[in-house]
Amino acid sequence: MSLRFVKSFVATAELGSFAKAAEALFVTQAAIAARVAKLEEELGVMLFRREGSSLHLTEQGQQALAAARNLAAQADQFLQQVRDPRLTAGTLRVAWTGFVSHLLQPALVLELQRRHPQLGLEFQTLSSLEVIDSLAEGRADLAISVGVQARRRWLSMPLFDLALRWVASTRMFPAGQRVELADITARPVITYPVGTLPYQATLRQLQPLGRALPPLVVVDTVADALTLTAAGVGSCVLPPVVIRDALVAGTLRELDVPPPLTGLSFHAAYRDHGDGAGLCAGVCQLISDLARLRLEGDAAATRLSG
Repeated sequence: MSLRFVKSFVATAELGSFAKAAEALFVTQAAIAARVAKLEEELGVMLFRREGSSLHLTEQGQQALAAARNLAAQADQFLQQVRDPRLTAGTLRVAWTGFVSHLLQPALVLELQRRHPQLGLEFQTLSSLEVIDSLAEGRADLAISVGVQARRRWLSMPLFDLALRWVASTRMFPAGQRVELADITARPVITYPVGTLPYQATLRQLQPLGRALPPLVVVDTVADALTLTAAGVGSCVLPPVVIRDALVAGTLRELDVPPPLTGLSFHAAYRDHGDGAGLCAGVCQLISDLARLRLEGDAAATRLSG
């Protein structure tokens, strides 16, 4: 039995809906509903009565709620007891890229505040090359980027993968309209600084066309890329999970243009010595877990919308 299923049940019971539980746990409504259904299957009982859009605890659900709350509380208490309190004071300096910030920052900050109330946080949102430099130069304790590799006195661990897709405003390419690479290159292309992996992925797809590149609008941040793409300035290469809300709302759309773009594999790196190493290892595992939950929820939402 997964603790995630139990916590999803508790959140749904306390908040009264899958939607509110999903918001509290930073996953999709479909993911919460799937977890509760799986928990009901494993227990062999119905925990909720579904009456239209309303949820009500069954008698078995009311009996299970107290035990589920106790189980979740014991798990949190266990985590607090085994962590060294010396590692949860001071400030943790995190250097990461814009994709990771957009994907995880709210969920990560809230969970770290819950686990380590005395821990300060400092975030640096940089290019992938700058992230590595920040760790190497001692300006960051934890680096999260593409292409981070273990070095002497560094530890490195894989975290998650992000797919990349061409994305554009539905004002520029209405939903259902067939779009080819030639249509994309007839307008400006929004991209990231030279040397970054998203820039390289964009160029790899444009250069085989055998003609001059379209005008490139180079931006430093994901927020700028999103703003310009939504305004219809041009198309951009982005991870769909980062813009899921805009895709669901229909303001942005994915462009199914071959060949497929190479995805991004994110890793973490931190120094392998000092009191902070234990904290960084725990934060890396948390980031990996949060990313998995977000990506699982995104996949579930995609299946439902499809």
